[in-house]
Amino acid sequence: MTERENQTKWLRDTEVAGLLNVAPGTLRNWRTEDRKTGRLWPQAGHAGLRWRKFGKSVRYLIDAELLGGAPAAAGVEHDADRG
Repeated sequence: MTERENQTKWLRDTEVAGLLNVAPGTLRNWRTEDRKTGRLWPQAGHAGLRWRKFGKSVRYLIDAELLGGAPAAAGVEHDADRG
């Protein structure tokens, strides 16, 4: 595998929801917003997430930064971040 393949992964919505500490339904809502505003692959959508449909399955392209446990880097604001 190349170095780039080691740094990026396609994850299911439930996996991404767990990483970002949001409900899977929130991700579905964000995808709906993306479609309404015309933000489609390869452009980053809501919260800076890149997603794509493979048949009926939705996958998110996640980089090493998010996998390393930095959800704020994805543009997601948590309650604790609001001060």
